[in-house]
Amino acid sequence: MAISFEAASSTYPITSGPVTRAGTPAFVWMLALAMGISSIVLVEPAPVDAVMLVLLALGTAMGVVRLQAVAVLPGMLLAGLALANIVSIPNAPDTTRAVFYCFVTLYLITSWLVFVGSVDFYEVPLVKMLFRGYSVAGLIAAGLALASYFHIIGFQSMLLLYGRPKGPFKDPNVYGPFLVPLGVMAIMGCLPGVGRAMRIAVAVVASLGVALSYSRACWINYAISLAVFVILDLVLPSKSGKRSVAIKPLIAFAGVAVLAIAGIVQVPSVKAMLAVRLGQGGLQGYDQIRFQTQRMALQAAIDNPLGIGPGQAEGVFNYATHSSYMRVLSENGIFGLFCFVGFLLASTLQAVRNACIAPSHQARALYLAACACICGHLVNSAVVDTVHWRHLWFLLALPWISPWALSLQPIVDSPSGNH
Repeated sequence: MAISFEAASSTYPITSGPVTRAGTPAFVWMLALAMGISSIVLVEPAPVDAVMLVLLALGTAMGVVRLQAVAVLPGMLLAGLALANIVSIPNAPDTTRAVFYCFVTLYLITSWLVFVGSVDFYEVPLVKMLFRGYSVAGLIAAGLALASYFHIIGFQSMLLLYGRPKGPFKDPNVYGPFLVPLGVMAIMGCLPGVGRAMRIAVAVVASLGVALSYSRACWINYAISLAVFVILDLVLPSKSGKRSVAIKPLIAFAGVAVLAIAGIVQVPSVKAMLAVRLGQGGLQGYDQIRFQTQRMALQAAIDNPLGIGPGQAEGVFNYATHSSYMRVLSENGIFGLFCFVGFLLASTLQAVRNACIAPSHQARALYLAACACICGHLVNSAVVDTVHWRHLWFLLALPWISPWALSLQPIVDSPSGNH
């Protein structure tokens, strides 16, 4: 690394930007702020988008967003995805919509660059601040959504959608998955930057938020993420000789969760919504429309190998594809899908690789969590459009952080009891 870890964790060089009296650079605080407000997305562009664009410009100019830290493979795949978006614009019936949608995709790619490049410079202190911000964002979103759902506060028209909690998000299907990484890391005791009490609070609130999002895909996402974490922890070698999963605390949490769920489902509003969401074998009437739209998207890709243009699905098919893969295929063509799926799979495999070689068990746990949550989101993406989920691009940045940048200082602030 170009700077020593001791320098990054105590006295920062002047070139890293303004330093607050607490010793943490203003750039780090701004990134933490961006994460802290990342759940406030009722309007587009969201407040976090303005902050991230400023950080990209500042970080690149200051040299703290190290673009040279980006590996060749993900860089090429993301460049290919960007190219596929741009090339497909001339085919779009609605050019204005296409340009805007393409811009958002390019912006999210640059946000990935900011996370990877800046963590390479600031290392563990930044990782902690990012997850502290993410934890605050999750607690605010879930706290507001649940308080409104149970009529502790008002604002039902703003914080609920069709009776389902969504908080400051536009859709419960985004709100729920936003909480999944927090829940997984908190339950497994590897949520960076927060103490034990905060991790317990995050685990409870995030899990309750996921459950009451009433998103079928989110439930599956959460279950897969937790299961993959446990399986990988048991199967993959650990360079430090330590495992992340402790069976007794996990069983205790599962027992508490079962009791909590048993109590919550007795609430009339919860029971009624579950009956709606799980009725008819778990399928809803609009699912047939989704499947039909996906067939139309496939046919459009066959007819237009370069794609029909970014963001055109709703206009051309009169309905969203409800599948990231079918959206990218139909809008950006075969090459776009190849780059998108290739990047997702490469990120998953990179997380596995780094988990195997990580010098510390805490860094290993972070990579395991990243891999597990990406796997859950891969399944989620098959039935929901996730390409523009901001938290997904943050998740996809974690596997590409060098394990050596995470090895010289504990990532979790206090013992979790899991090691």
